[in-house]
Amino acid sequence: MICAYLVRPIALNESLFIDRKDQLKISLDFELYLGYMPFIYNSSQGMYFFIDKNDCNKLVERWVCNNIEAFTQVPFEIIATHHNTHYFQEIINAHLTDQKISALAWKRTISSFLTQLKPFQGDTKSVYNLFLYFVEIIKKSGNKSQLEYLKHKMNQLRTRV
Repeated sequence: MICAYLVRPIALNESLFIDRKDQLKISLDFELYLGYMPFIYNSSQGMYFFIDKNDCNKLVERWVCNNIEAFTQVPFEIIATHHNTHYFQEIINAHLTDQKISALAWKRTISSFLTQLKPFQGDTKSVYNLFLYFVEIIKKSGNKSQLEYLKHKMNQLRTRV
């Protein structure tokens, strides 16, 4: 899976664009549409849609747009990120290395991504590969504190299984 689309509000803010309950509904509907479970990472910066590269087309983009419109009145934009297979990596790298953000902000990013991905639940290869991809990003770009936090968070998630 790759980060195929970013849907974000035009006026950026610090709250979730779509609440988690609606995100779950969109994920389940998207699974029916695609025939497999995509991963949607919902953050304060927007919603990142991870799908198979072969499914990146105008019909899928239109589906995403129509379904987001059903859940929000907030003006938004869809950015097709599938042309740059490293788009998500670049976003996370920038976030981890930004000296202006607090430790709480990068901890929230790591924690939120792992919690939403649920890497130790289920057995899908695509979730596992996305998990390894995320860990690799942290290993390459993260500092010692971020790596330690990642290990701590992974241990927490393992004990919940």
